[in-house]
Amino acid sequence: MNNQSTIITLFSSNSTVQYIKDIFSVLSLPRGSIFQFRYQSEYIDPRVRGIFDDNNNLNLKALVAFRSSKSSPDDQCFYVPIRWVKIKSIIQISNGYTVNFEIHGYPIYTPDFRNKSTSFQGINGSAKRFFQQMGDNDYAVWGESLAIVNLDDDVDRDSENWYDIVRRLTLLPDYKDYHFLKCSFPYIEKMDSDMGTYEKIKCNVENNFTQFVEEKCVYIDIEYYSANYDQSKKRQIDVFVDENILSKAKGLRTTLQSRYGTIKLGLQSKKVTNKTITEVVINTNSSIPDELQTEITFPVVVIKNKFHKILKSIITSIGALLVAMPGIINDSLDVGWNILIAGLGVLVLGINNYWESKE
Repeated sequence: MNNQSTIITLFSSNSTVQYIKDIFSVLSLPRGSIFQFRYQSEYIDPRVRGIFDDNNNLNLKALVAFRSSKSSPDDQCFYVPIRWVKIKSIIQISNGYTVNFEIHGYPIYTPDFRNKSTSFQGINGSAKRFFQQMGDNDYAVWGESLAIVNLDDDVDRDSENWYDIVRRLTLLPDYKDYHFLKCSFPYIEKMDSDMGTYEKIKCNVENNFTQFVEEKCVYIDIEYYSANYDQSKKRQIDVFVDENILSKAKGLRTTLQSRYGTIKLGLQSKKVTNKTITEVVINTNSSIPDELQTEITFPVVVIKNKFHKILKSIITSIGALLVAMPGIINDSLDVGWNILIAGLGVLVLGINNYWESKE
């Protein structure tokens, strides 16, 4: 099995709460995010085990799909393709493997699947009957891609494809009125003076950590959709951060007050002494007891502001030059001027050290 040309399927099912929440996260996270699934060896297609045992040359393309548990009645069976991913590493554990993957785009459904998955129940053309035609297997990792998706991964169609997926998830009775999320990558806004508009600039990533620059505002857009909005069921977006490192922007609305829309979150990092690691956790919160949450986690590293570093270096250099100036010019100036210049240099260095002590 050639791992450079093969596309496999990674399943997650509704058999446990964690498996369902994993699907919600994979559906919501932006491209480039890292996530992981765990699988027992017995549920991995034998065609795939050889690749997992020899993980020296990975970057294997895979399709993440959501399906009903093995014990589900025939009239509650479903398969829903969720996301394209690329497997980055495989770690062997006591009874199987941990699969770490990078999240890519949303799959495009074939016309046949799109036409036949317009309802969950029914006699002809229902989603469940189409899913049953896929054939039954017990594998959680399948050695090929599902035939109900095209192999394209078009970034320009991410919003359209995401919407196509969540509309089919809302056909399932358990999620018919759930708010599904789609999260942008963290970005900063830069003013375009010519156009008079703001440009969104994606934050840099270092070793899977999103870089926040100290004292700069970072924004995240969250798109949401629900097929059946009920005002009596209150839902909102909660953001959790270490408030010693990050602060949340005030006054931004985080309540989901409609079937669909977009929420803009704002964060600002505080001053740090060096590279500081933290995380941003975003999740849904509902007034409905025991409703599952969508959880989105961004590992973050806060870095020093380069402008501040350069400014401090300039100030330090000026202070050092002023202190050394009397020795350089020797007797060219009056002693009083030499003392004044040296004292000014000491004062500049002292102010700079005071600023550093406050960070």
